Amino acid sequence: MASPAASLRSAVSHAWNRWKVRHDGREIIRESHRYPYQHIPAEAFYNTALERLAAAPNVSLKLGVTAQVITAASDNAIVETDQGRLRARHVFDSRPPKLPSGGLLQHFVGWRVRTAKPVFSPATLTLMDFDVPQDEGIHFFYVLPYSPCEALVEATFISPQALPEGHYQTAIRAYLAERYQVTEFEVLEQERGVIPMSAASPRLCPAPRIYRIGTAGGLVKGSSGYGFLPIQRWTEQMVERLAIAELPEPPEPRPSLVRWFDRVFLSYLSHFPERAPAIFFRLFKRTDTQALVRFLSDQAAYGDYGAVIRAMPTLPFMRETLRWRRNWGPS
Repeated sequence: MASPAASLRSAVSHAWNRWKVRHDGREIIRESHRYPYQHIPAEAFYNTALERLAAAPNVSLKLGVTAQVITAASDNAIVETDQGRLRARHVFDSRPPKLPSGGLLQHFVGWRVRTAKPVFSPATLTLMDFDVPQDEGIHFFYVLPYSPCEALVEATFISPQALPEGHYQTAIRAYLAERYQVTEFEVLEQERGVIPMSAASPRLCPAPRIYRIGTAGGLVKGSSGYGFLPIQRWTEQMVERLAIAELPEPPEPRPSLVRWFDRVFLSYLSHFPERAPAIFFRLFKRTDTQALVRFLSDQAAYGDYGAVIRAMPTLPFMRETLRWRRNWGPS
């Protein structure tokens, strides 16, 4: 929801100043011109990155190579691959972590669809529509309307296990039929993902000169699954540190207060998934729009944390905090 790095602004294809959350027949519409919700197509993002890499004389791009074992030596790091050994002063490891057993996953399938008749409202995106069946875990739809006849329609679930492919497809078809009265449409693109929803603190630097990044480095926000902006900011900070130190400490992904909130919130969702739609609706209803956007984007001031905490039901979250401390303790 906040702005991407300056180098990526040319890749933004769509932007929305209004978004809505729906639950139990009610809608909350929020608006922000300071923090628009922006869409960068994957192809545009990768093309921008490839252009910058091609222009750098000190970069050699090797695709289709599988990294196997990474070890640290005295003055470099070694990557064993299926095509031989590579050495570097620093290695940044973005290999996906093993999915946690029993933890929550945010899993989704999205279709970019084109309809024959105009059914979408391009001015307002649907961030979360919870007015869908909740019998397979926490379930909502996310809709990015690019035009009156074209949108990304995404079936999203939060539960311990992903579902068979056909389940998402059936859900998308049912949603288009019920919400938009559309049964005939063209699928232009499809996307699928599984995001671990964890507030754990991984070892960012498991050995000298080796750094975990991306999801493996804890850069995805546990309570929302958002990671794009935190990854861009972390990368810029790490580059600055490498410019002045040979073996810098990596930046922390987010403040300890945010990690604490994410842990308590995820614990609450794990124990009471049936309450999730009402909790998310309450969060968007009771929190100032600018404060909530900053919180979700990991750019919150202390006052923003307070606004988010005050929006939550006090006693249930106090009990969940005590439960979390009793079971896991501080970390």
